[in-house]
Amino acid sequence: MRIRWLRTVVLTCASCIPLCTAASRSLAHQLESEATCGQPDPATPVFMDFGRHSVGCNLLASDDVDTFFFPVFAGMRLRLLLRGESDGLDPRLVLVEGGVPFFDGSCDAGAGRCTLTHERVAPADGVYFAEVSDAGADETGDYVLQLEEIPGEVDEVIDQDEFSELERLDPATDVDHFKLSAAVGQAIEIVLESCDAHLDPHLEAWGPNGALLADVSCTTPDGPPPDFGLPETCHGSLPGSPDLCSATAEFEVQVTGVQRFSVSDLGSDSPGRFRYTLNRVPETGAAPAAALAVLAGLAQRRRRARAAASPRASRAPVDGSGTS
Repeated sequence: MRIRWLRTVVLTCASCIPLCTAASRSLAHQLESEATCGQPDPATPVFMDFGRHSVGCNLLASDDVDTFFFPVFAGMRLRLLLRGESDGLDPRLVLVEGGVPFFDGSCDAGAGRCTLTHERVAPADGVYFAEVSDAGADETGDYVLQLEEIPGEVDEVIDQDEFSELERLDPATDVDHFKLSAAVGQAIEIVLESCDAHLDPHLEAWGPNGALLADVSCTTPDGPPPDFGLPETCHGSLPGSPDLCSATAEFEVQVTGVQRFSVSDLGSDSPGRFRYTLNRVPETGAAPAAALAVLAGLAQRRRRARAAASPRASRAPVDGSGTS
């Protein structure tokens, strides 16, 4: 009865929280709901919902422990990301259910910063408590805790091929979720482009049955951190901008229905902007390889057209740029 009551509360509250959708196309930054530390009482555990990240959280003393809680349901795949936002802080995450710890992990930031990622499938309904502290209890500082369901749920379904406007990952632990409708046998191509230095875009795609269909990423050369106050354009197309990277996911739909894909920063250590191009080729009985060959030709022509229009088109390609 207790779990059933918690499920009702979560479903009711979810309607009050801004949802992450792909509908906002004017700087399509998917809205992130926030869990504020210290509200209403610093000693009270903070409620977390999926798609939510913490704000205003810090360890004021080296032995501080902050506590969050959230409900889980059997079969749910969850991902927790804990990033230290102060140099030298080694964030530690302990997960507890029913008073019993079942996960204890941390990352070593050295003199810099680091992100801990933990993913698991909940075996049963329950309530998890997440305890955040510094490994070794010898540092203080700020941190961000992010909670995601993988794959994530959004409202809008992409029902046609599209070239997205800029999307934004912010904070560094952010994960943006999208979904598209497709029929079995269709060949799907998603080209993911980084638009800011430091952002190493990572795309994962799943079928309606939860099967992983694609997992691709690329590495962008280091450069200045993103300035979200600049004109909203992909910086890879600006004169003098660094050579950024792109990654292409190609897969055949195995089950008719809603396919989902998510975008994050590889390593969850840098915010930034990205965009994607989605193409679908209907399967009409031809071999899947033939459909993918058509997609490859379309992608090659698109890349050539963009290169010809780019101010940097006359520059020689640089080996090891991370483009895939």
